Amino acid sequence: MKSIFKSNENISDAAVAEPLAPVDVIPAEAPVTAAETAPLSPQTITAPQTAEESTPEIDAADADKVKPPTPRKFGPISPSEIIAVVNQKGGCGKTTTAINLGASLAKKGQRVLLIDLDPQAHATLGLGIKVAEGVKTIYEVLMEQTTPAAEAIHPTKLEKFHIIPGNTRLSSAQIDLLSWEGREQVLKSKLLPCLSAYQCIIIDCPPSLSMLTINALVAAHRMIVPIQTHYFALDGMKQLFATVDQTRSHFNSSLSVLGILTTMVDPRTNICKDMIAAIRDYFKNEVFISSIKMNVKLIECSLYGEPVITYAPYSIGALSYLELADEVLERLRAPVFQTAA
Repeated sequence: MKSIFKSNENISDAAVAEPLAPVDVIPAEAPVTAAETAPLSPQTITAPQTAEESTPEIDAADADKVKPPTPRKFGPISPSEIIAVVNQKGGCGKTTTAINLGASLAKKGQRVLLIDLDPQAHATLGLGIKVAEGVKTIYEVLMEQTTPAAEAIHPTKLEKFHIIPGNTRLSSAQIDLLSWEGREQVLKSKLLPCLSAYQCIIIDCPPSLSMLTINALVAAHRMIVPIQTHYFALDGMKQLFATVDQTRSHFNSSLSVLGILTTMVDPRTNICKDMIAAIRDYFKNEVFISSIKMNVKLIECSLYGEPVITYAPYSIGALSYLELADEVLERLRAPVFQTAA
């Protein structure tokens, strides 16, 4: 197969090369549609409190098809890591990854804080959270100098998984920040006090290269780039990594790529297989071994306001994110306390 890229230059040192002409697309089979289920009423948060993990129902059909991986027990990530989940292209599974990777890491014992930096606030909605009037969000944390991040932290249904919710006012924040001195480092300064309380802080970035995304890249130690296995999903990669290189040069020289994550993988189609091969050929070891398969449970769980690992723990979607969490912990060199027989 002819590569879609011009060179094998390492991503850490250079931006992505211009892609060649698109490859022929073999039409995929008809996608699976979500089951017709009535969404639950979203949870309204008024103040932080200890949340109990619910016992989910197991989907028998999925349980018959998928064998759970051998469980592994990791120690806490040390030092703490800030991870930006970033791609300026929408619809690549960025928010789905931020929610479900965070939940999977919490399930494996890590204390995780999710920052919803997207003006659409889909991570907040996807966790069943409806922010009551007067409750602090990431907007107040960024725009009010006297509001620390700790005042905006709220629990989720998983005990070790917390969130600083977003709201639509972030759209104006990314414009207002342009006139501020030191505007690129506002988020970093607000998150530093949180590192002592969490092993991992995950930032769900906006689907654009705005000032909010720049703030996330300046604050982050690592970045995860979800990429859909379609040709057009590669279109903005050069611009993204050019922005990353500028951020390294001026504000955050230690920013590194934790991994490229292939999402919405449909192994039934040849184009998907070809794209994965091309992505792995170009990005080499920076591509996660784990990939996120297309699974209707990943759509349904957001309607119910909870991560897929609690909504459908034996689904392909849940197992994909649990495997990704293991790989992330391995890449972050978290200590392995026990490997189950």
